[in-house]
Amino acid sequence: MRATSGDGRFAILTSPFNLRKVPYYTILDTERGVRGPDDRIFCSGYEDDSDIADRMRELIAGDVQVSRRRSVESRIVAVLPPTDRHTPGADSAS
Repeated sequence: MRATSGDGRFAILTSPFNLRKVPYYTILDTERGVRGPDDRIFCSGYEDDSDIADRMRELIAGDVQVSRRRSVESRIVAVLPPTDRHTPGADSAS
């Protein structure tokens, strides 16, 4: 998972392996209950953190959506933010 929206509606997931030498990506939309690519004919890119942040801003603003033609219905219950395995200061000495 590369990015999530603050409200948990959207998540962008990528995989570095692809025969076309570009990252494979999918977007989760929990409100619509779908996952799939964006609705642009030529996507703007999902190669690096800057691209991912730009796409997330576009999703939140409604400028880009998950494709209606190429999306797959998914039973997405929730998108949870990542949790750190170790939180500084959380150790307790008894």
